[in-house]
Amino acid sequence: QRVAPKFGLQTPALDAFEQVRCHDISAHGFSYYSSRNPDCEEVVVALGNQPSLVYLIARVMHASPIQFDGENVFLVGCKYTSRARYK
Repeated sequence: QRVAPKFGLQTPALDAFEQVRCHDISAHGFSYYSSRNPDCEEVVVALGNQPSLVYLIARVMHASPIQFDGENVFLVGCKYTSRARYK
């Protein structure tokens, strides 16, 4: 999956998305592993595969420091709030 930080009302540019490893995906939200603590309150996540990608805006609910695969990372939990539109 791919995630991009969202600041203000603008949706992030497509080149702002980076590949992440999801921990959990549900109907209400998702969580993913990140090497850094997010510096935003919202993200846009791209779910699925081309040409049927779905872009959803999600609020960052928590970022918990954990160890994963022997590395110190953050488990970032997000709750979907709306759909993002990309052409």
